[in-house]
Amino acid sequence: MSTDDTAAPTTVDGTSMAFVANKKKDSWRTPPALYEPIAEAVGGIDLDPCAGPSGDRLELPGDAEPAEDLPPTKIADRNVMPWEDGLSVRWMGDVFVNPPFSDVDEWLAMAVGAWMAGDADRVFFVTAANTGTLAWYHRWIASFASMTYFTGPRQNYIDPEQNELASGVSFNTAVSVFGEVPASLARYWRREGDLVVRPWNAGGIVEDQGDGGDR
Repeated sequence: MSTDDTAAPTTVDGTSMAFVANKKKDSWRTPPALYEPIAEAVGGIDLDPCAGPSGDRLELPGDAEPAEDLPPTKIADRNVMPWEDGLSVRWMGDVFVNPPFSDVDEWLAMAVGAWMAGDADRVFFVTAANTGTLAWYHRWIASFASMTYFTGPRQNYIDPEQNELASGVSFNTAVSVFGEVPASLARYWRREGDLVVRPWNAGGIVEDQGDGGDR
């Protein structure tokens, strides 16, 4: 499968979706490699407000059909489906968000608001690893996130129909954190990729609680 991005559709922020276009789907499950280390380090995730992405968010080629709404990926204790509207529920506890990349700005605004209000203890937020001059990155992540983990190899997202990892992803992945991160998770991220810590923002790295142990 080609990963040439020159003629590929993009999200509104310019993220190449060659991977999505070639597969003719735009609903993809989060790979366990992204959320399982987080869940283990924090003792479980309380909320996933984007558990079952709808299939109408991206501009796909004319012969591509968006995927139907799918059963949720069971990442958290509560997994919110599209008809529940993850932006309208209260975000509490430890929240994991893999939002539609086509409108990441409003989800980032919700993440920052829920964390600053004290409702969410911390928010783990997945984006394409775009920085540059993108407004959402500088407005929300650089200004409020305590750290960002840039994965080493490109993450292979899960084909929702085959339930298998699909190769050929045309973008790199990042996980930004609003709040504090256990030291064991920070060490794991440093080994697996590149961890950028922003000590000028609230949050940061804290000692592990309980007997979760080091990774």
